Amino acid sequence: MTTEPNTLPRATRTAAPRGHVLVLSGRFDPTADLVVEESNRRAVPVLRADPAEFPLDLSLAVSFDGTAWTGSSRNDRRELDFAAVRAVYYRRPARPRFPAGMSAPARRVAQREA
Repeated sequence: MTTEPNTLPRATRTAAPRGHVLVLSGRFDPTADLVVEESNRRAVPVLRADPAEFPLDLSLAVSFDGTAWTGSSRNDRRELDFAAVRAVYYRRPARPRFPAGMSAPARRVAQREA
């Protein structure tokens, strides 16, 4: 049995599970770029989103019933069904941005909830 550096022995590798990868990171993150590139190389569906896009350019509707996630997230490039997510990569996301005309009390609530 041969091994490659930083990998499992070939005899113990298993097929990758089905599902999507959600990458939550700042827009300019070369490490997250590598995760997206590798996911694409493996034909794994991926949604990359910067949490700073929420709520202006990223929609989010999600709930958890104690056993499974339901809902979706959408930006101008893709839509993701949370029931299909198999992995989340979370690295250095930016803070959410809010509309310029939002009142201070509403902004505080939005910052706390986002």
